[in-house]
Amino acid sequence: MKKLTTQIIIALLLLPFVWHTVMAVQVPSGDSTSNNLQVENALQIQEKSQDIINSIPPNNKFPAANSTTSESIFLPLVLKNTTSGTIFGSVTFNGTPIENISLQLRFFDGTNWSTLTTTNTTANGSFIFRHIPGLASGQKYYVLYQNPSVTIEEDKLFAWNTRALTAYNSDQHIEIGNFDIANIVITSPNTDTSVALPSTFLWVTRPATPNDSYAFNMYKPVDINPLFITNPPLGYVNSFTLESLPAGFNTNTTYFWEVYTYSADGGYGISNKIFKITFLNTGKSIDNPTEVFNDKLLPQNEDLNSFRRPSP
Repeated sequence: MKKLTTQIIIALLLLPFVWHTVMAVQVPSGDSTSNNLQVENALQIQEKSQDIINSIPPNNKFPAANSTTSESIFLPLVLKNTTSGTIFGSVTFNGTPIENISLQLRFFDGTNWSTLTTTNTTANGSFIFRHIPGLASGQKYYVLYQNPSVTIEEDKLFAWNTRALTAYNSDQHIEIGNFDIANIVITSPNTDTSVALPSTFLWVTRPATPNDSYAFNMYKPVDINPLFITNPPLGYVNSFTLESLPAGFNTNTTYFWEVYTYSADGGYGISNKIFKITFLNTGKSIDNPTEVFNDKLLPQNEDLNSFRRPSP
């Protein structure tokens, strides 16, 4: 008697990873006692598809012995992402969880920064990025909140950057930060003001985050050079007195000033507004300046020049 050979060709493709295999299963048919499936040269499958089960005739009864037909059964492509890792956290506004805040997962590939993926906060302020690939040496992740560029929401920060992850495996679940996006209101000297040194700069502390540590920041427009920022941060204070012009700064030149806030876990936020300032004098000479730092205050996840808001 002739026997029917039914070939079931199963293609398993796991994306986005490069693993591809084809498995051929031979099912012999014949008399009524030949009901056991014989699998030759088959690869073991860790997860069985219900489609495979459904393709087998009831009670394993294959066509009669006098059948001369053969058939090929093509099963649907199986897609499986084995990257199970997550990066998560939460966002508040003045201490209250806030919904529908857009966040970016920023990725540094060793040379350039890009947005890997985005998500929004839920009703309880939480966010999660799922199926995140692991990091290679020299790569980084961090989460960025950026105030909408079209319509600035003045009650919120210009931006918040979480701490940076420099090591991460694709099966890890890491809390990257819980942060508040209420704005730091800068008040005095007001924009387009000329002042004589020493001069005191004022802002309003954020009451819902008493562990904030603030930093006064001043720089030249366009090229952000020179740049002055208080280092270390000043603590939970609402003012900073500039005694004299830092190195590289000049009188009768327009500069911008703003305020940063730093969290204990390494995240930081930037005030929504920037004010213009001009100095009438160089101020008094001090022997041991303690607040001068002519560089970006670490941790700095990426060059923020590309995120600067338009000139006031």
